[in-house]
Amino acid sequence: SVNKTEFNELMRHFDKNNDGNISIDEFVVAIRTNMNSRRTALVVQAFKKLDKDGSGELTIDDLLNVYNASRHPKVISGQMTERQVLQAFLNGFESLNGEGNQDGKITLEEFEQYYSGISSNIDSDDYFALVMCQAWGLTE
Repeated sequence: SVNKTEFNELMRHFDKNNDGNISIDEFVVAIRTNMNSRRTALVVQAFKKLDKDGSGELTIDDLLNVYNASRHPKVISGQMTERQVLQAFLNGFESLNGEGNQDGKITLEEFEQYYSGISSNIDSDDYFALVMCQAWGLTE
């Protein structure tokens, strides 16, 4: 059995948005392991490649130079602008970080947390490296 102090400690660890509940996303983020140094190096390399102005944060302006949204199906159909697609892309990184920090900027920590989730579903370091290199045009 868990006493009240232990329960409160568990809640502090898992309930990142402090709403009194532990969502599946919060649970998964809390229990997954850290990426090894090879995977982390690739994630950092991708982030630095995207962070064109060196600010330490990815913004829509950074993505405009590396992510071509003009061929996105919703842009082609007129449902979204390229800028809206890029914002949705950024929001995808922020919504999975367990914090709910939707500020339109992706920090290295948020980027690493996102890829930590992907990494936890890929057993092979070589396959993870292939995914990262192909997705972001990296070399190892």
